[in-house]
Amino acid sequence: MTERNEAPPGAGDEPLVLGLDVGGTSVRCLVATTGGRRLGTGAAPGANPNAVGMATALAHVGSAVTAALSGLDPARVAAAVMGAAGFAAHADLGEDFGRVWDATGLRVRPRLVGDALVGFCAGTPARDGTIVLGGTGSGAVEVRDLREGLVRDAAGWLLGDDGSGQWVGREAVRHAIRPGPAPQDPLAVAVRRALLGRPDGDRQDLVRTVYAGSPLLLSTLAPVVVGLARDGDPDAVRVLVDAARLLQRSVASVRRAGDTTPVVLVGGLFSSEVLLGALTARLRRAWPDAPVLRGGSGAGGAAWLAVHDLAAQGWAGPTGPTLHAALTRLPLVVDAGRRTDE
Repeated sequence: MTERNEAPPGAGDEPLVLGLDVGGTSVRCLVATTGGRRLGTGAAPGANPNAVGMATALAHVGSAVTAALSGLDPARVAAAVMGAAGFAAHADLGEDFGRVWDATGLRVRPRLVGDALVGFCAGTPARDGTIVLGGTGSGAVEVRDLREGLVRDAAGWLLGDDGSGQWVGREAVRHAIRPGPAPQDPLAVAVRRALLGRPDGDRQDLVRTVYAGSPLLLSTLAPVVVGLARDGDPDAVRVLVDAARLLQRSVASVRRAGDTTPVVLVGGLFSSEVLLGALTARLRRAWPDAPVLRGGSGAGGAAWLAVHDLAAQGWAGPTGPTLHAALTRLPLVVDAGRRTDE
């Protein structure tokens, strides 16, 4: 998947930046000018090596970069940043990534940062604040001077990810396998349809299917829960409200009382009005003066960080809110708190 814009006259020598947002669900890549003009985008399936394996993850990253650079000169890319989850647990990846970058024609080596920092920059040009991850995985991360600080959760499905899509799916299955005859409520029936392909089936059928599947299987149930909650199903609503409680608990672990810096929400779970409303209400009570924002383009946030890398090398162009808005395509303000400068 690509998006291509023609460069304006005289822009052929302007340096380019490249941003990569590498997640468990998808990979997004953006190539843009340092002035904020988006020249190309690429997309590929998810590339968390802990879920799909390192070889597949690297292939997906390379595919997205190649698509974004289609029709452009890779040598013009002066700085690149890749935000990614799952790679930190794998040591000595320099040679593997080097082969990927060489195959795409890049002469610079993208700087690897956490997906949380890229997500934060997708939602605000502020240098300090908190990012809440609510996708396949979950967690809360403190950001200070565009660097990741304290982290709560974000440890993967095996060790945590409380309130994540994975957690939501697990809670849905736990609801469907509770003691007694197979429940016939909408959530339990929907779980059986999704996992077994039929509305009936006993407890052991579900347990066997879950354990035989990949680690990502449970997260595929999150949209089922979100859809039922949207229709008012009380069991689905309960799961999402409880997820909001866990996410707010994570935020409280990394954020001081009275903090007025932005809270940025990033992840597919926040498309649920039920979960978004429950979490926003909790955040509003705990930090009434802090704006709550939805992230824009993660690849755009990474590209904005790449511009900052150029600035650190002596490039004198703008790096502020106007450029940020152009690259991320403007975040949604969920709750601006009591501030008047947002």
